[in-house]
Formats: sequence, C-alpha cells, structure tokens
Amino acid sequence: MDTIPEKLADTQILLHQYTVYTTEATPHKITPQYDGILFFSPSAVESFFSLNTIDEATKCFAVGNTTAKSLKPYTNNIIVADAASGDAMLSKVMETG
Repeated sequence: MDTIPEKLADTQILLHQYTVYTTEATPHKITPQYDGILFFSPSAVESFFSLNTIDEATKCFAVGNTTAKSLKPYTNNIIVADAASGDAMLSKVMETG
C-alpha cells in the first residue's frame, strides 16, 4: 500500500524505500467445501480465489479490515478478527462456532 509514502510526500519528508520481500501467489485448487476459511492478507485472498469458489454458507475470517475489504467481491459472509493476530483469528473462529 502506498499510504505512508503518499503521506510523507505530502509533507515533503524524504523517503528511501527498499524492497525486503516480494509476494508470490501459490494458489491451490481445493475440492471440498469448508465451513470456514481464514485469510491473513489480501494477497492470500487473491491467490485463493484465482482457482477456487466457495459456497455462500462458508464463513471467511479476515485478520483485519483491509483483508476483509478484499473478500467483498467474493462473499458477504465475512468475519473480522478483533486484532491483527493469529490468536485473535482463532478466538474469533471459536467464538463464532
């Protein structure tokens, strides 16, 4: 996301950016339908849905609001974790049932 570089540019703060990793999609076709699927990033959503579709009853758990937003074209059954962590995601899954 370009949010930070854009804000710094608006205030004329010099920024040097370095690429420390690149995301590589690794989609896999799944055949069973699951009750719920956990997504930890928008790129994971993109990778997953490049080969798969889900039943409308499948719950999609998102680690945060940006990931939830990326799920909107694919489902309305989105549940967002209370915090951006694996523990919060698992807590939300257990809470949802």
